[in-house]
Amino acid sequence: MTRPDLSIIIASYNVKQYLIDLIHSIIKYTEKIDYEIIVVDDCSTDHTMEELRRKFKSRKNIKVINNPENLGFARTNNQGINIAKGEFVLILNADTLITDNGLSHLVEIMRGDKTTGAVGCRVVYPDGQIQYTCARNRFNFWTNLFEQFYLNNLFPKSRIFGRELISWWDHESERDVDVLSGAFMLVRSDVLKKLDGFDPYFRSYFEDVDLCFKIKERGYRIRYIPRYKIIHFSGKSFSQLNERSLIENYISRYKFLKRYYHISPLILKMISIKGLLLKIIVLTLVLIFRYNKKAQKRLVAFSKVLGWHLKCFFSGLE
Repeated sequence: MTRPDLSIIIASYNVKQYLIDLIHSIIKYTEKIDYEIIVVDDCSTDHTMEELRRKFKSRKNIKVINNPENLGFARTNNQGINIAKGEFVLILNADTLITDNGLSHLVEIMRGDKTTGAVGCRVVYPDGQIQYTCARNRFNFWTNLFEQFYLNNLFPKSRIFGRELISWWDHESERDVDVLSGAFMLVRSDVLKKLDGFDPYFRSYFEDVDLCFKIKERGYRIRYIPRYKIIHFSGKSFSQLNERSLIENYISRYKFLKRYYHISPLILKMISIKGLLLKIIVLTLVLIFRYNKKAQKRLVAFSKVLGWHLKCFFSGLE
């Protein structure tokens, strides 16, 4: 059997219609290369599996793994990586849409440059605005600090506070970057498998940052190619903001900063407590002067996350 050019791995959890639309867009726009699609579903309850079988049962290049439990982004994608046969592997979020014939061109770009370990494209919101997380600089203690106190949002054009997201840059030109978004990451299969895929140490956040760090440590370039784009309905896999997903994010960032910069999570939690207090005060003032449902929801979530931080901090738990 001929080895496919590309294995497209999609982790899915309760995003049935987004997933169906995504597969249709892949079929429509992926030309001139041989590809396989591997869907790994994390025990969805929205009849994802039944719909996949009904709509795509005649397509031999679509494989499906149905997990009996939710394993998280890293382990779920690794299941697909382990059986992928392609020369290249595309990690693709289920809540995205392919919009052009870029995949075959990106594969050719990687074939033409053996020093490139991973490639990303332009990732935009449905309204066309850029998602700055699609191509960014290294995450570290300082970028975390700026984020906790919203300095990156207040001063996005600053080359200091906007450093991680490179938010002064319009993301319209090609460049080498440190990190690509896990929403779209095209990686050499041999590199990905040598690294054992995503590290399950990071369950649902920062696994893409960690993987990109490891790719660069091996001496490979990470390239951003903006002339091709996808649409990302960001956050649909988590459906809505809640304290559990926020806590998972904080846990992963603490793990990351401890692993690469040897910073104690207790110190980081102290910083986060101050940042959360600031956010809660600002949201409270917003609600006093004008009711806003989104602000109220964020206030409730941040308050619960603050409670979790205080419990961890005063009990000495890392």
